[in-house]
Amino acid sequence: MKKRFSTAAVLSLCAVAIVITYIFTASAAKNHYDAQLDKAYEDLAPFTKLLEINKYVTENYVGEIDEDALMEGVFDGYFAGLGDRFSMYHNKAEMDQLNMTADGKLVGIGVLASYDVDTPGIYIRRVMPDSPAEAAGIRENDVVTAVNGTVVTEETYGDCINAVRGEAGTSVTLTVLSGGKTTDVNVTRATVRSRNVFMNWLEGDIAFIQITEFSGNVATDFVSCMKEAETKGAKGYVFDMRGNPGGDLEIICTVLDYLLPEGPIIRVKNAAGNIVFTRDSGASCVNAPMTVLVDGNTASAAELFTAALRDYHKATIIGTTTFGKGTMQHIITLSDGSGIRLSCYYYDPPYGENYHGKGITPDIVLEQSDYYKLRPYLLNEENDIQIQAAKKELLKIIEGVN
Repeated sequence: MKKRFSTAAVLSLCAVAIVITYIFTASAAKNHYDAQLDKAYEDLAPFTKLLEINKYVTENYVGEIDEDALMEGVFDGYFAGLGDRFSMYHNKAEMDQLNMTADGKLVGIGVLASYDVDTPGIYIRRVMPDSPAEAAGIRENDVVTAVNGTVVTEETYGDCINAVRGEAGTSVTLTVLSGGKTTDVNVTRATVRSRNVFMNWLEGDIAFIQITEFSGNVATDFVSCMKEAETKGAKGYVFDMRGNPGGDLEIICTVLDYLLPEGPIIRVKNAAGNIVFTRDSGASCVNAPMTVLVDGNTASAAELFTAALRDYHKATIIGTTTFGKGTMQHIITLSDGSGIRLSCYYYDPPYGENYHGKGITPDIVLEQSDYYKLRPYLLNEENDIQIQAAKKELLKIIEGVN
């Protein structure tokens, strides 16, 4: 005969069970809470230390403290601690400039310049069409020797370049050396359409196309140059990637899509090595002999350009080993308008290996003389041995085809 329990007894047992379950649950929750609290204290330890340092400094420092500059230094230092030169903090002014550059615009006088070691000064390499510099009569090969009265030297060059920039509608006074004469020129800054693609012609119907950076209007400007070259009967191409620091993923993919046959362009991997993004080119491509000029400052997207053309056996690479940057950065805008740039991915070329930290070794290794390494702005078709080598390589192929 089975033993029967009264309703009261069953309810009492249920109550006891609920109490026991609560005790164990509460105990487990407390343990979890304590563990989370310990973790929180552990995570806060560096900030507690920073507060301790700040307290002592503010109470004892003999000089004046610029709180904004102090915090900017803290943010810069945080990223410096990563040991990654490509990850960094950007203040609001820098973010505004980055956003404007991405939109294909810049505020300034509209020139591309380098440091002139001989004068010394700011050597004007290119003057943008319809720019304030052009309107003020500044021409290519002019040298700016002073900006708002500050003489340009190796030490002041960076500050002088920054002084040329400013808000649209404001003016800057440049002391310009042109044709042996020095004059002061007042230039009113304005918003200028950025230009980073330049084309001219070499002997033998060879189109020489220089891309200084993959940003702004490069995709549309590159396609326009290519169509013009094709219309005028270009028999070969020299693509100059020397000094190109890289740029935007979408822009480089658009440029390569125009040149390459159907197939992969890029494979992007996260920290775990998983492919998170790929891009392929369409069926149409450019069928003409090509060379690519590179140097130690050819980096990132410019290296992808170089590696992709090599992977498809479309071009001969000439120059010196490239920089070796095979990571991608995300630029994130923070709530106050400042931002961060953080390395988040590795990327691989179509069929080759990632070249991060190694660079790309050219097919023809050819180094400029020490004189022109210091004065790349003086290079032209007649004295540039790398351009001459590229032209020779293309003419050999063109004549062989004919």
